[in-house]
Amino acid sequence: KDYLSAAQKLNYFMPADEIKTKPPSFEAVEPDENGYISLPPMKLFPAATMIIEPNFPNLSKGKKHRLRFHWFTSPDDNTPWLSDLWATPKSYKGAYLFYKYRLQANEIQTAYILAGIEITIKVYPMLSRLSPIVIRGVKLAQGQVLDLGRQDFEPTLIVSVGVVDSKEQPVEGVAVRCLDERGHFWGQVPITNEKGIVLVNVPPYSKGEFVIQYYEDRKDPNAMHLRESVAYEIDGEEDAGREFTMTISDEMLYQLFK
Repeated sequence: KDYLSAAQKLNYFMPADEIKTKPPSFEAVEPDENGYISLPPMKLFPAATMIIEPNFPNLSKGKKHRLRFHWFTSPDDNTPWLSDLWATPKSYKGAYLFYKYRLQANEIQTAYILAGIEITIKVYPMLSRLSPIVIRGVKLAQGQVLDLGRQDFEPTLIVSVGVVDSKEQPVEGVAVRCLDERGHFWGQVPITNEKGIVLVNVPPYSKGEFVIQYYEDRKDPNAMHLRESVAYEIDGEEDAGREFTMTISDEMLYQLFK
């Protein structure tokens, strides 16, 4: 009670080393001669309780709609134990936090959130026409309850992204993804039209990147991976219809259409 849950994988993914001399592999926590497994220490972190009712408009009665739920600590917070909180399986031998990351729309529900550290709470709708619910500056004591009540999703703004090549000619048939300031992709992935343009739903008062990526083989970490982007920062309604331009390299153009 009042701690974030932790999980220990007995067979866990190990990324390739930094110079990529070997492919990713799996390591296991091995049993002893009697078949018992000794687990490494599992650290627990203080939790508080959040109560929230995410209001999803025009949802038919009895119909379910799941929402993504995350909370974040500030990248500038140098509290020593945060490095353990966010430790990867590689550095923490398969242990990781286990917490609720799905909420139901139009229902009053509870979830554990981190206590003792200032966090930002985000609830993401599955439709890009609605902006995430963002609640910043939350800092609670362990065991404290925060009742956020009913929270409404606000509409997104529509902006355009034009993709051109090195000769400033429009590029048709390219997927453009929206990456928020926390490094999370969200919303639909539109494809540029014959004029090289896509329309993208972006939350007001947000910033991030519009991204084009190429993977030669997603399963091979040593395979070619190209990523090009253009930054964006949006304010309020005055930025609706704003235009952005992304110039992609000849190498990206070749790999996408070879």
